[in-house]
Amino acid sequence: MATVVYNGYTLPNQFSKFKFSNSYTNANFSCQFIITAATEETLVAACAAAETALRQWNKDFSLTFSSTLEYNYSHSNNTGFLAQPSLSIIPNRLQTGTSRAYNFSVNMSLPANQAGYNYRQAGNINLSQDIKGRLILSISGKYTAGGSNSAKDNFDAYGETWANSIASSLGTFEKLSENCSYEQEDKVLNFTFRFQQKLTLSVTYNSYTIPGSYNNFSFSESYESLSMSFDFAVAHASAAAAETALRIYNADLTVSFGGSAMYSYKHSDNTGLLTRPTLRKISNVTENDTLRFYNFSISCQLPANKTSYNYRREGKISTSYDSSRRRSISFSGVYTSGGANTALQNYTAYAKTWANTFLTAFGGTFELVSESPNIEQENKILNFSLVYREILAKQSEANLNESAIVDANCNYAVNLVQKTGISPDYEQIPLTTVSVTYSARIDSELITSETDVEDIYRTTVRPWIVKHAFLVLGLDNFVQSGQNYVIESENYSINPHNYVVSGRLSFNALSDLHQIINVNERITVTKSQGYVNQKIWDGNQHTYNSYIVGAQLRLRRVVSITKASEQARLPREIGGNYVLQNESEDNVIEEIGVGSVNTLSGVAKIVRLYTTTYMQEYLYKVNSLAGSEGEDYYDPRT
Repeated sequence: MATVVYNGYTLPNQFSKFKFSNSYTNANFSCQFIITAATEETLVAACAAAETALRQWNKDFSLTFSSTLEYNYSHSNNTGFLAQPSLSIIPNRLQTGTSRAYNFSVNMSLPANQAGYNYRQAGNINLSQDIKGRLILSISGKYTAGGSNSAKDNFDAYGETWANSIASSLGTFEKLSENCSYEQEDKVLNFTFRFQQKLTLSVTYNSYTIPGSYNNFSFSESYESLSMSFDFAVAHASAAAAETALRIYNADLTVSFGGSAMYSYKHSDNTGLLTRPTLRKISNVTENDTLRFYNFSISCQLPANKTSYNYRREGKISTSYDSSRRRSISFSGVYTSGGANTALQNYTAYAKTWANTFLTAFGGTFELVSESPNIEQENKILNFSLVYREILAKQSEANLNESAIVDANCNYAVNLVQKTGISPDYEQIPLTTVSVTYSARIDSELITSETDVEDIYRTTVRPWIVKHAFLVLGLDNFVQSGQNYVIESENYSINPHNYVVSGRLSFNALSDLHQIINVNERITVTKSQGYVNQKIWDGNQHTYNSYIVGAQLRLRRVVSITKASEQARLPREIGGNYVLQNESEDNVIEEIGVGSVNTLSGVAKIVRLYTTTYMQEYLYKVNSLAGSEGEDYYDPRT
């Protein structure tokens, strides 16, 4: 027969579903029991007593079998604690006015009283490594109350000693943190210790190993730079050596832990760039005649060694549009030295290739119009900018982007003559004149000889700008006529010091090589009344007898014609009543285009111009037999 007592209350021995179990960490008991009484009033009182006793936490529990006490768990003497009972009425289970059935269970924690464990119920050890290669040791577990001690007492007495013994067995560690938490009864305590591998720290700069131990040590590192600072003491006799070594720029820095070089930043091999140390004397309460105290801080930049970035630390891209929607794309950023290369070598090797990947993505054709690399004197850091401008028109007959030509500017102007001379014998075709101004820079990296700068203009630029004029200006009829272009004037200048070329030329576009370029006809009519004046000799100066012997009508005709390739024919006579009295001609022959044709072969031509001036004098004569005026070929006065 079993007897169960909890909180001084003995459960009625009418048990069913009796269960009991215990382990190293806890004990569990559950059962069903019935309370019976003679009357309903006494039942209520008996149930109230049971419910009051069996619902209180952290009370003692005992279990007796056949008068033998088998299990005794006492919260007060730490043999069993944190008891958590549960009591519930079983409805419709032998329920009468004089009986009531219950479910009862209780769970208790037990002290970790295994020999040698000092009430440590659990212990976990975890070893990891931080990014700097140091071992990180985490020790966690649980202590219970036991004997006459609380859980906190047992932890204080044994916890740190045990954790330190674990750390010592694994190497040299220093404690970083200690945390514990326990419930209000102080029966169970959870703890965590965190240790970091302790390495002997040594800093060497400019081949000088800084002595002693370091106080107020700080170290930080980012993708771009690192900085370090600490205080140290040096013997008075060694102070001069420390001050000499630790104030030199751009020396090598090594930080060692446990005798192994953990960090090495060398200006010489591009692992640490532009090292900048600062050594400052400081006061210290322990300062004396034999010791001096210093603060040493140092910073340096790091190579941008991210994979595929080719030592480009920063890169920015901006696009702008002018009013014609022509694009300019600017690239800027920073290159560092790295590997075996200086910053300039990395920039030269990779910057334009990087820019071209974006230019390809943007679409269109671009040329480099501005480049600004700025390097500090050690050639470790380089700031740069590249400006590319979109090319909208072909720079030569063969290429939209002629690699040797940069920043080309070309302006075309066409003059269409609106006034022509009138002559019944000749038809003047209005002359079309095209004017072109041009300027460009020549890439000195591609054209290395100053004598070749002029060749670029003569052989590449000039032929194309003449041909291109007709495409731009829409003079298709002249293109179809066989490109009869005659250079009227040309001048150009070459600046070999700045590799700049500029030029200006104008040319005539002939519809054919026999075009009449200019016609000018002038008619002068002189009419004389035919007076004969005879002096009267009366002593006065202005007295005459006048009479008419017959009027005269004279016509002077001057025709000037300029024609390409040949002399214009003689104009026809006026005819009719105008009788040709005198005739003469004057000829001027000249060639145009002779100065440029040799370098514009197939594009421009030499044309001989004939300017002929015909002069004719006529007398107007009436046929006396007919008694009337004859019919004229044309009336020169109209």
